[in-house]
Amino acid sequence: MVARRLEHRGLAACQFDELSHDVLHNQILLTTARRLSTLPHLASDIRDALVATSRLLAHISTIPLRSSTFAQVQLHGRLSGYRLPLHVCELIQSQLYLDETSGEMRFRDFVEDDKRMAALFEAFVRNFCKRELPGWTVKRDRIDWELTPTSPGAGLYLPTMETDISLRGHGRTVIIETKFYVEAFTSRFDAEKLRPGHLYQFTAYLRNLEANGGNDADAAGVLLYPEVRPLPTLRYEYGRHRLTATGIDLTQDWRTIHERLLGIVSEA
Repeated sequence: MVARRLEHRGLAACQFDELSHDVLHNQILLTTARRLSTLPHLASDIRDALVATSRLLAHISTIPLRSSTFAQVQLHGRLSGYRLPLHVCELIQSQLYLDETSGEMRFRDFVEDDKRMAALFEAFVRNFCKRELPGWTVKRDRIDWELTPTSPGAGLYLPTMETDISLRGHGRTVIIETKFYVEAFTSRFDAEKLRPGHLYQFTAYLRNLEANGGNDADAAGVLLYPEVRPLPTLRYEYGRHRLTATGIDLTQDWRTIHERLLGIVSEA
């Protein structure tokens, strides 16, 4: 084109990529919708919605889905709205399995996976704090032990102390540990007690934080449990620290959950 000297004739040579909706993020959405729609015992209204979605995306290709597929998606600009739906698809993909007896796809009940539910509960509370607590820094903290090894290699055997959620701001430090247990308390001789391991862990965190000085020296702590039944709010003092053990009912209206979490932080 340069040889034709188009620039001297006031012309421009342009090349356009053909616009296609048959791209990876849409392929993941369609493949997930079709897989889900074949699950046995699926509620009819959900199945109808999935079939409708599949028809809407009929011009999109289905693809083999693996965990590595999601890492290949690149979202930017106007595509950022795909982020949440794709996270949902990734969660669904991780819970689908092939029943070798029937040959059908089945869905592993997510709420029966204690480790995943614990991670989800922790992530929910951390992201709530990042979004709803302006003026606070929110992160996980690694706390150093106030122990001096006196034998060779002894330091290598010390366990890691890492908080779930460390909040710093407004002249305060608040450490939140989320504990996903169906029963927050243990029962002994028909008397309910806090789980000893949770208290030992938290008092170790608070005690070893004191070496940082400043607001960490009198950091407050919250043991937070999801409620399957109403839990009392228990408050204690541990030296210069305040420690609260309480619960939150995640089945409530979002506005109620919002106010409850804000109150837990402000009252810690």
